[in-house]
Amino acid sequence: MSTNTEQMFKQLQEIQTDINYKKESINDKLNHRKNVVRFCYAEGMSAIKIGQALDCTRQRVYVLIEEAIKDEEE
Repeated sequence: MSTNTEQMFKQLQEIQTDINYKKESINDKLNHRKNVVRFCYAEGMSAIKIGQALDCTRQRVYVLIEEAIKDEEE
């Protein structure tokens, strides 16, 4: 490989490493959000109120709650 090609290859590897790290970070935050949504709902907060905080519909809130329950069962 030429020097330029090697540099581009290394740059691609660095970009992919960064993307993988950020994906992991986002997945951690999404899981945390599901758990907090489930906790809030269990403590009596309405799905509508949770949805307002997340800028989503109450139907989406129920999906998050179901996902949190499934994750717990695994």
